[in-house]
Amino acid sequence: MIANPSGIRTAGAASLTICVCTCQRPLMLARCLETLGAQVIPDGVALSLIVVDDTPERAVRLTVAQFCVTSPFQVYYVHEPQRGCARNAVLNKAVALGADWIAMLDDELAASDSLASMLALPAGHRPQPYRTIHGA
Repeated sequence: MIANPSGIRTAGAASLTICVCTCQRPLMLARCLETLGAQVIPDGVALSLIVVDDTPERAVRLTVAQFCVTSPFQVYYVHEPQRGCARNAVLNKAVALGADWIAMLDDELAASDSLASMLALPAGHRPQPYRTIHGA
């Protein structure tokens, strides 16, 4: 596993873990990661990212390692060699990290620049925890 623990979680911050499952699409993943890296993270929100590589070859390990160099938040790479099990692996990792909120994003999608800012909304206007937040 690659881990970039540079993004320190502030006590009391809501944690949003973005989960991306990918399979042999390093160029699409690189674009997705670029849009995630451009997120404006509001005060009181700790953002982290988990990428699960769903191939025996570890096809996107280098892509994730390169993103870790400049990522403004924690990044975790998980290798799941058994195809079709990436979703379970990413959710298990997110829960193990203690995520308050989990957002699933397909590797071919660009992240909306307001993804992290949803947690800055007043409590009554936020999506419910552990519901899927769809990217556009």
